[in-house]
This record gives sequence, structure tokens and C-alpha cells, in this order.
Amino acid sequence: MKIKQLLRKFAPIIIVIIVSVLVVVLLRSMKKPPKRMMNNNSTLSVSTIDVNIDDIQLKVPVIGKLLARNHVQIYAEVGGILEQGQKQFLEGVSYKKGEVLLSINSKDAEYNLMSQRSTLLTQVAQLLPEMKFDFPESFIQWENYLANFNVEQEIEPLPEPSNDREKYFVAGKGIYQTYYNIKNFENTFSKYRIKAPFNGIVVSSNIKPGTLARVGQPLGEFISNYVYDLESGATVEQAALIKIGDKVNLNSENIVKTIKGKVTRINTNVDPNTQMVNIYITISGSDLWEGMYLQGDIYSSTIISATEIPRRIITNNNTVFVITDSLATEQKIEIISLNGDTAIVTGLNDSTKLITKSQNIYSGQKVNIH
Repeated sequence: MKIKQLLRKFAPIIIVIIVSVLVVVLLRSMKKPPKRMMNNNSTLSVSTIDVNIDDIQLKVPVIGKLLARNHVQIYAEVGGILEQGQKQFLEGVSYKKGEVLLSINSKDAEYNLMSQRSTLLTQVAQLLPEMKFDFPESFIQWENYLANFNVEQEIEPLPEPSNDREKYFVAGKGIYQTYYNIKNFENTFSKYRIKAPFNGIVVSSNIKPGTLARVGQPLGEFISNYVYDLESGATVEQAALIKIGDKVNLNSENIVKTIKGKVTRINTNVDPNTQMVNIYITISGSDLWEGMYLQGDIYSSTIISATEIPRRIITNNNTVFVITDSLATEQKIEIISLNGDTAIVTGLNDSTKLITKSQNIYSGQKVNIH
């Protein structure tokens, strides 16, 4: 009874206290924090550079690996035993254009070819008596052809017929068929000796003298060791500035001198993996090696009116800050080319004061030059 009496006595007081606490909490939650006013009167000291608009020859950086311009895989087109030549077909051995790289034993083919030529010789000899009476105007040509015929040498073209009647007459003797069979044999016979198509060096050898070469067998690789191509990637924007014939300066850690080259090819497709355009640069020199890495710059023949500024002052939005009436102003620019720590840009006026920072600064801020 006493507890109930106490509750009845103090209940109004407790209710008043609880309500008061709730009202205070509610009022505090509705109270807005004071606005932090930006002090527009504060002045920031900055350093600047003057924009200098000039005609600039653009440079595009390149890096790539050298590949021999002339690079051939050598295969056996005929079968036979490989013979020992004046030079051994081994890695590192150099040949001049026209020298025999590989020689395959061709005695059987040679005898077969001489037999075919002898057949043609006989046919022409049998043709002459009739030719003398039926086609006297052509007889001297055929007689001279027979007199100069040599079964050990490549056959000369047949005399041209003076009319269709003579052509049909010669064809009826089977001479044209024999002639073209021999030319086919001569073409095959030439493949027993593989000659260097250009000055170069052997970089791979898969066969030794005395071994059997089979038709279609890979025998080795032969490259030019003087003229090379360097393949490098460029962005679509950079590729638009490059033209065939543009000069290139290249360097290597292994070569002291600057290597000169020029752009000879530009791919018109974008590589789907790198999203770059392949640029091909041709260089030459006896101190170059296939597989060597070179880097340098393409000096584009494209000349534009622009300025070069530090890359660090460019914002992520491709803007910079300039001074206009003692205020920092954000200015949009167009980046033409990036060269290491600098960038070639357009969109700025000559002699503009360019602020050399892009952090902790905002458009409209008062600035002075220190």
C-alpha cells in the first residue's frame, strides 16, 4: 500500500521530467549547425609561367623490337642428298645475293633433263626438210635454232611462226609440247640449288651435308642483316599526326650513336588488344641485330600552333588555372601530345599567366604572384 501511495504521489513529477528530456532531445536534433563561411577575402600566393604560343614540330615516342625486313623460311621443293657447298649452311654464316645456300644432288634430274632436250633436238632436225619446202621464209630461223642448240644448256625460245599455218604445222610435230615439258623440267631442276635472294645471314639451320632432304622439309631461316623494321604502337590521336616519310631518331643501351630511320608504313586498323595503331619504322645498319629493342621519337611533319606546359598542372578534367583580373580561372585545354613530364596543348592565349599548381585552388579565388 505504501508503494502504491508513493507512485501516485510522485507520478506527475516523473512524467514532467521525462517529457522535458524528450523535448530537449528533439530541439537539439532540429538545430542546424552554423554555416562555415568561405573567406572570399583570403588571397593565395602563386607562381606562374607565361604561355608562349609557337609553331611546334610534334614528337611521338616509340619503342619496339627490330625485325629483319627480309626474312625467309627455306624449304626443300625437291628431294635428294644434301651436298657439301663452298660454305657450310650454319647459323651465323653470311651470303651475298645469288650465292648458293644449299645444293641437293641432282644427277638423276640432270640426265632426265638432257634426255628431254635431246628429244626436242631430234624433233627439230626432223622438221627441217619439210620446213625447207613448205615454209622457206622460216627455214633459216629454224636452221639457226638447231645449229645453236646445246643439250647441256637451258633451251632458247622457239622461233615465232610467220602465220597460223606454220604454227599448226609445228604443233602437229609435237614440238611445242616437248618444249614446254622441258621448261617445266628446267624450272624443277633449278630448285636443286637454292640461292640467296639477298645479302644476308643464316639464323637457323636444320640440315647437314650428307643427309636426305625431303620435299617440304624446312631447311633453315635466312635474313637480311642490314635492313630492319621496328614495329611500335601509337594512339589513334598520335597516329593522325604521323605521315609516311617522317624522320625518326632511335637509341639503344647497346649502341652509343643515335640511329636514324623513317616511317614507311602505318596500319589503318586499331589493334583490338591494345587499342593502338601499329607504326612501322625502317632503319639500316651493320651494327643492328634482330630482336634488339630500340626507343626514340618520331618527328612528325605536322606543325601546329601550340604551347608546351608541365603535365603536373593539368587537372583530371583537362583544365588548367590561369589568372584573370587577379582571380584564378579554370581554363579548358586540348592535349595534342604527351612528352614525358610535359604536354603539347592548345586552347590557351599567348602571354596568359598560367598558375603552376592545380591542387588546393578553386575558380574565383583571389591570387597574387609571388
